[in-house]
Amino acid sequence: MQVVHPICAGIDVHKAFVTVCLRRVADNSVVSMDKPSAGSHRG
Repeated sequence: MQVVHPICAGIDVHKAFVTVCLRRVADNSVVSMDKPSAGSHRG
């Protein structure tokens, strides 16, 4: 299958936390994914 977008990201925002997902496909077709999450607060 041909890679159309080698990098894509998504964000999920909730009242208590935020999660981001980043997927990358390297030139050698290896896929890596980062999914950090952080709490949110209001000042």
